[in-house]
Amino acid sequence: METMSSELQAIRAEAKELGVKWAHVLAAYDQVKAEEAAAREHVNDVRQQAWTTYTADRPYAWEFWRIGFATRFGRIVAAADYKRIPGYDVLHQEIARRFPEFADDDGCERLWTFLLSPYRPMPRRVVMLRTALERAAEEVRRDRRRRVKELEAVPF
Repeated sequence: METMSSELQAIRAEAKELGVKWAHVLAAYDQVKAEEAAAREHVNDVRQQAWTTYTADRPYAWEFWRIGFATRFGRIVAAADYKRIPGYDVLHQEIARRFPEFADDDGCERLWTFLLSPYRPMPRRVVMLRTALERAAEEVRRDRRRRVKELEAVPF
């Protein structure tokens, strides 16, 4: 496995080869990172609110909101179902009040399926940089095509 610096150097070299300025790649990276964060914001809010509600009397446990339910109840649920979790229905009612998408008939099951699923972290920086490079390179290609069309349209 390559180290972060060698992966970063490879991405920078590829950007140079494609004629993409590194500043454009970094601007696209900021956009990719913001999109990733925005895509996770709501699900993270649900997971965090559920965990802090469940552990209201144990604030020292609040920082484990990403993995708390899966770690604490994963074995119980693997053996049977989420209804064996103490207070599962009370927590569902509380979360359904704050997040209406869990208020329907199958909301309790969907909520617990979600809470017990593995937490999906942000992609690694190099993955987002690769995505940013692809976007920036596509922008450069579009700009070049536009300039070629403009040059072709000029009669001599």
